[in-house]
Amino acid sequence: MASFPEADFQLCPLCKEMCGSPAPISSNSSTSSSSSQTSNSSSAGGSSCAPSRRLHVLPCLHAFCRQCLEAQRQHPGAGDALKLRCPICDQKVVISEPSGMDALPSSNFLLSNLLDVVVVAAAAAEEQKNNGRGGGGGGGSNNRHHHPRPQQQQHRSAGSGSSPAAAASAPSPSSSGGGGSSSLLLRRPHSRQGEPRCSSCDEGNAASSRCLDCQEHLCDNCVRAHQRVRLTKDHFIERFGGAAAAAAPGPAAQLALGQPYPAAPYSILASVFPDRASYCQHHDDEVLHFYCDTCSVPICRECTMGRHVGHSFIYLQDALQDSRTLTIQLLADAQQGRQAIQLRIEQAQAVAEQVEMKAKVVQSEVKAMTSRHKKALEERECELLWKVEKIRQVKAKSLYLQVEKLHQNQNKLGNTISAVQQVLEEGRSMDILLARDRMLAQVQELKNVRGLLQPQEDDRVMFTPPDQALYMAVKSMGFVSSRAFAPLTKATGEGLKCALQGKAASFTVIGYDHDGEPRLSGGDMISAVVMGPDGNLFGADVNDQQNGTYLVSYRPQLEGEHLVSVMMCNQHIENSPFKVMVKFGRSYIDIKLPGLSFGSKGDNDG
Repeated sequence: MASFPEADFQLCPLCKEMCGSPAPISSNSSTSSSSSQTSNSSSAGGSSCAPSRRLHVLPCLHAFCRQCLEAQRQHPGAGDALKLRCPICDQKVVISEPSGMDALPSSNFLLSNLLDVVVVAAAAAEEQKNNGRGGGGGGGSNNRHHHPRPQQQQHRSAGSGSSPAAAASAPSPSSSGGGGSSSLLLRRPHSRQGEPRCSSCDEGNAASSRCLDCQEHLCDNCVRAHQRVRLTKDHFIERFGGAAAAAAPGPAAQLALGQPYPAAPYSILASVFPDRASYCQHHDDEVLHFYCDTCSVPICRECTMGRHVGHSFIYLQDALQDSRTLTIQLLADAQQGRQAIQLRIEQAQAVAEQVEMKAKVVQSEVKAMTSRHKKALEERECELLWKVEKIRQVKAKSLYLQVEKLHQNQNKLGNTISAVQQVLEEGRSMDILLARDRMLAQVQELKNVRGLLQPQEDDRVMFTPPDQALYMAVKSMGFVSSRAFAPLTKATGEGLKCALQGKAASFTVIGYDHDGEPRLSGGDMISAVVMGPDGNLFGADVNDQQNGTYLVSYRPQLEGEHLVSVMMCNQHIENSPFKVMVKFGRSYIDIKLPGLSFGSKGDNDG
């Protein structure tokens, strides 16, 4: 077996002093310290590096020297148990052994025994591999029990010294020859004054073994019976050393009464620290070995006959195995659920991305439509304005030409008038004759331009706007729509308040879009399901009215409160689910016409 360097296991983590023997720890050398060495180390407190100093292992598996543990010791009263506190993890330790701190195992002693377990287990596996299952006399016995080899017991005996704990666990070489002594260490020695008697039967036989799970002494007959019962066949059984082990046991007893290796490390500490074992809180010295399915708590043997009598209980190991299996299954289900949630998250994110892309596409369509209409309006505007300008130019030119002609006639007429007046003033006869002819010609010309005296154009330029319907169409042109939005969608109707058993009940669902506007068309993903008072589900019929409303009808078959769930695109609508009280319908088949009636139906239940 490989050895370990002493610095790893013999250095106190508090005072940083070396403790114990300088020999390395191995499975072939005993490193346990005796109580006399411990006493010497306590008396030689002036030497911090004295060879008598050793490490003591606490239940939390932290190891410290005796001097450091003395500083953590809580001074008890007379007759009280020794109380310590781990300096590292602050865990409380209660030692009820009379030897006090000497009962704490040393690190070398604990590790050497743990290594022995590994060595013997490897040797047993090799021997079983070489000899097969039929080798030895225990081929048909429980494979959880095993006897230590004699050389292991001799090894423990050689290193025990005078320590009470070591002496209790290491039998003499003469007694180890039978191969039936226990490999457990740090066990409290049985009293030699009065041999322990079997506590399982009433025959008064001497106890040869002890069940570590039941914490009871057993004789050879009870040991065999203990291993035949299903609930106790897997218990750990320790065979006492001494005279009872000197006799060579039979092949079956050899394998059956041995100490199982998995329990050895636990027994080393559990015997020193009994409060660490899983004991019942209601029965002293009773190990929790069963599990009550009715109460879901671990129980002991006494609880099965007392507080939990009549309950369903199983072996605690089976419950642990079942719990492990169930936990693994639940873990697998949780992992599948997590994967499903992750898949739904990815799907929702994909839909969100699609919504973003779709919104951008619709925005582009709206802008394109508006741009087209704007362009058409602007083109029409240009055409109309150009026509107005054309009319203005033509009218202005016509009037300008008329004014020019009138100006010309006016000038001619003015010249003629001036010339005639001058001739009349001078008084020459011949000039007067010429002036007369000139005036006659001018008057005749004036008569010819009489049509120019009135304006030949007017200011009539009119604009006729399009029909008002076109304006309304342009104002409301286009329509952006979506499906109904569940949180804004409402339901109304008598079928949401009460219903009769076996009679059809109905109500109306009114869809609203994401902007709170009523839906004007159908095609929404709406579904309805009804859960009866017995927990069973049945569907409801949905009729699309193609105007944004939906008629939902269902027929309850049981009395009591029903839950009507209305889903819009896998989401509950407003106030869904609805609680509907279904009552038994009254039969009016045998009722004749009323002779007299008064009053009317009330609003509440009668």
